[in-house]
Amino acid sequence: MKFRMALFKKEQLYNVMGVRKTRQLFREFTQNQEEAIFTIKRYDDYGCYSLCRLYLEFAVDDPTEVSFSEHLFGDHDFWMHLRGTYVLKDLIPKWEAEAEELRISKQIKNVLESTLNEKSRLQAAKFLLEHGHRFRPGKTDGRKAKAENRERVADVINSEAFAADIERLSEFGKLN
Repeated sequence: MKFRMALFKKEQLYNVMGVRKTRQLFREFTQNQEEAIFTIKRYDDYGCYSLCRLYLEFAVDDPTEVSFSEHLFGDHDFWMHLRGTYVLKDLIPKWEAEAEELRISKQIKNVLESTLNEKSRLQAAKFLLEHGHRFRPGKTDGRKAKAENRERVADVINSEAFAADIERLSEFGKLN
């Protein structure tokens, strides 16, 4: 077994027999509160790290969870074992869904920021117009979401900077 440099020491993750700890890692499930290094709460508590918070910090940028597992445990196999235990089995799907929402939110912010860039403004506006309704949470009416997105894109398209870009591009087309 490879054990890379990790946030937690091997002695914190394995018992004296070399067996992976599971319940003992979590404040909510162990008899020995001093031994716990994690909490299942969404925030750090009693000197224990929130595994949910740490997971979300890493999973947004790395959906494979490899960087998360190696940074915390030094071993991806350890994390794969831990996530399959009854302690986390019901929590992981919720965390994955939240990480996916955060990932989409981050991507939309990137697209919106690209509307400020003259070279990508048209493509970003077009993307938002065509696909923006897909990123709305819950059960929204698709037509209403599309109309809202069209209004946002129309604001970008009707801006003075956008008009100047179109004029410049049309003049470029006349030259060729």
